[in-house]
Amino acid sequence: MTPATVRLFVIDSDVWTVYEDRRDGPLRLGPALIFENDRVARRVRHYPANWLDLSDVQLRALSWSR
Repeated sequence: MTPATVRLFVIDSDVWTVYEDRRDGPLRLGPALIFENDRVARRVRHYPANWLDLSDVQLRALSWSR
């Protein structure tokens, strides 16, 4: 899958990629934001519609939510 909208941000010299995953399927529970770096991936199901406009610090905080 190639997401249409991808955003990169840097926190503590780690480059993160964040994108919206809207795929459906038997194990999917609706849309989610996916946060990835070279060591970890996080899925956030509840996020604001304006997530692309958030600052890097706000995205970092959001990546720790569920």
